Amino acid sequence: MSFGGGHAISTAADDGRIAAVVALVPMTDGLAFSLRPNFVRLTARLLADRLRGRREPLPAAGPAGAFPLAELPHLERLAAANGWRNEVNAALDYPMTLYRPVRRAARVRAPVLVQLGAQDELAPHRATERTAHRAPRSELRRYPIDHFGCFWPEHVDEVAADQIEFLRRHLMTRGG
Repeated sequence: MSFGGGHAISTAADDGRIAAVVALVPMTDGLAFSLRPNFVRLTARLLADRLRGRREPLPAAGPAGAFPLAELPHLERLAAANGWRNEVNAALDYPMTLYRPVRRAARVRAPVLVQLGAQDELAPHRATERTAHRAPRSELRRYPIDHFGCFWPEHVDEVAADQIEFLRRHLMTRGG
């Protein structure tokens, strides 16, 4: 899921022993992610904070004025329901623009299930679609969810059923 989905694609590009990949709302292009307007504003705020010597955690989700990593009310709800702290590290040390599993997707030989959230504001849709198109044995499924909607009861069954069906089809041996 998310970065894990991108990592799974990158790993499968390097390791031909991988039999199947499920990439749920995968982050496949850090450059596309970094060019989103709200991330550009967030980056400017983080740079200003760093110049002032401040490095407090940022809200992971919240309203635009709070400069969250994502403007996702569902994540706020998910955090509250599970007792998670709604915060992320404010460091700018990770070069997001260099994180680009989309560029490696054509090397994946395993079947790949790419599950796209139609309302996802974090994982750029075009990059996800390009990744699915480039992976030779991919299947693209779309859901009416945001980046974290796969965890809600109204969507989890459909998302999981598609994963189970995909894995059964590609991993189950005949007679076994």
